[in-house]
Amino acid sequence: MCNLRILKIYNSPLGESIVRPSEDLQSLSDKLTYLQWDGYSSKIFPINFIPENLVELVMPNSQVEQLWSGVQPLGSLKKIDLSGCSNLTKTPDLSDALNLTNLTLEGCLSLGKFPELPRNVKNLNLSKTSIREVPSSIQRVSCLEIFDLSDCRNLESLPTAICKLKSLQSLYLSGCSKFRNFPEIVEPMERLAELELDRTAIKKLHPSIENLVGLVSLHLKMCQNLEFVPDSIYNISSLEYVSLWQCVRLKCPSPDDLPKYLDASRTVVPRVESSRTVLMRRRDSFSNVGSSTRRYNYLQRVPAETAGSSSNQQSYSDLMILNPEPKESRIAPSLREESILREESTLSKFFSTTLKWRTKG
Repeated sequence: MCNLRILKIYNSPLGESIVRPSEDLQSLSDKLTYLQWDGYSSKIFPINFIPENLVELVMPNSQVEQLWSGVQPLGSLKKIDLSGCSNLTKTPDLSDALNLTNLTLEGCLSLGKFPELPRNVKNLNLSKTSIREVPSSIQRVSCLEIFDLSDCRNLESLPTAICKLKSLQSLYLSGCSKFRNFPEIVEPMERLAELELDRTAIKKLHPSIENLVGLVSLHLKMCQNLEFVPDSIYNISSLEYVSLWQCVRLKCPSPDDLPKYLDASRTVVPRVESSRTVLMRRRDSFSNVGSSTRRYNYLQRVPAETAGSSSNQQSYSDLMILNPEPKESRIAPSLREESILREESTLSKFFSTTLKWRTKG
C-alpha cells in the first residue's frame, strides 16, 4: 500500500468505529493526499509518516494523543478535523502549513495550549477545549474569519490584539463560564458582524465596543453578572439585534445617564431627529455560522417613527420587553416561570426608560 493516495474509514451508523487494528499502526503511505479515519483507536499516530502530500486530515472521535512530532513539510495541508479527540493533549506546529484554512479541534477536552497557526487559517474551531488563554500572537492569523471558542470553560479573557484581526466576521464565546472581561477594542473592526457572549461571566462591556463598527448581532443571553451596557453601543449604526434574556442584574439607567445625540453640525440636541431608531422586541429564528438555528427573545433596530405609528400602538406598549418561551413550550406554572417574569419586569423598566427619553417630543 505504499502508493495509497486516499484512505477513508467511516464510522458505523451507530457512531462506532468499524475498523479496530489489533495493534498500533506502524506506517502510512507518504503519498496520501486524503486521510479520514473516524474513531481511530490507537493513541499513537504512525511516527514514520511524512505528510508532505496530505491535503485533508479528518479523524473525529479518535483516541490519538498526538500527531507527528517535530517540523514536517505541510505545504499541501488545507484542512484538519480532530473534533471529539478527547485524549489529544498537543497539536503539532502548524505555522508552516501555509495553505491551511480550516482547523477544527472542537471537543478536544485535554487540549490546554493554543496551537501554533499560519496566517491563512480562515475557520478556527477551538470550542469545548481546555484552553486558558489566547496569545497576542493571534493577530498574525490575519485571514481569520470565524473564531469559535464557545464552551471553553477555562478561558477568562482575550488579548486586545484581537482587534488586529481585520478579516474576522464571527466570534463565539458563549458558555465560557469564567470569561469576565471582553477586551478593549482599541481600533475599528469593520467586518466583525456577529459576537456571541451568552452565558459568560462578564459584568460590563467597555465603551470601546463602539469600535465594532460593522456589528450586526450581539448575544448576551443569560449573562447573569452583566450590570452595565455602555451608551456607546448606540453609536454602532449597523447593530440590528441584541439578546439580553435573563440578564437579571442589568441596571436601569436614569434619564440623566442616557446618551446625548448630535445633529449634522455636531451640536448636542435635546431629542433625536427623524433618523432616530430604537430597539424593538422581536421573536424569530436566527442562524449562526456552524450552529443549528436557535430561538431567541431579542431586540431589533427599527425606525422610531415606524415603531410609534398609529398602526403599531399595540406593539408600542410592548416595546423593549423580552418575553419568555412560547406558551406551547411551557410547563405548568413554576418557580422558574416566576423568575422569568421578574426578569422580564427588570428589562422592561430598563428599556422603557430609554424609550420614553428617546421618543419624547
